[in-house]
Amino acid sequence: MKRITLYFLLLFTQTIFAQFDTSTVQYYIGEGTETAYFIVDFNDDSETPSYVWGFRFNEADGLTAADLFYQIGEADPNLTIDSSDFLNDISYNEHDTSLQEYDYWSTWNGDSFETMVMNGSGLSGLVLEDSRWYGASYGWMFISAEPTPPSLPVPAIDPTVLSNSNSQKVEFKVYPNPTADYLNILTEEQIIEATIFDINGKQTLKSNEKRLDISNLTSGIYLIEVVTNSGKAIEKFIKQ
Repeated sequence: MKRITLYFLLLFTQTIFAQFDTSTVQYYIGEGTETAYFIVDFNDDSETPSYVWGFRFNEADGLTAADLFYQIGEADPNLTIDSSDFLNDISYNEHDTSLQEYDYWSTWNGDSFETMVMNGSGLSGLVLEDSRWYGASYGWMFISAEPTPPSLPVPAIDPTVLSNSNSQKVEFKVYPNPTADYLNILTEEQIIEATIFDINGKQTLKSNEKRLDISNLTSGIYLIEVVTNSGKAIEKFIKQ
């Protein structure tokens, strides 16, 4: 399942935006005065293969990337991380690499999302730094001969937000994707609100319709959040 075209498209889009805005991150784990960011990219055939979490900590505690992986995996009930000094496997909601072609995970870090490089050592030797990005990407050796950095993520959702409101994640799809003019929302529920954000977290459109005119948006990757009586969910789409 090689998605070479998608990889090139995502890499091209990353060059359009100067920096991934951390305001789009919704789910923060831990406590402290410093913040790190964690991306997992499953590189599967789903429309949203990559997710981001925030992690708060105190630099004085000397936590490492191994601690970050472990604590986020323990805190999010929908996320399972099997790792120690090296990463063995990750699963999240419907994303399960055991259903994909067998391969390895690569781990990454950088000053920003766009500048992440592959780790040259184990996770326990990488001390966390404030505002730094850490991540994992599946598919290195067999699916792809070269390691691929995590692609543009959508925010992971805190499951307690939905459970506290006695709601569930909204099931919806958007099509066509990519699209140049109209974006359709496919769901059996009535839409209370549909909001589109650019990758910097800026709101670009809000509606309660299932057919949205996005012809005036500039080309790039966007997030759409759909709210119904059942709850809310976010998907990613590409404006041509």
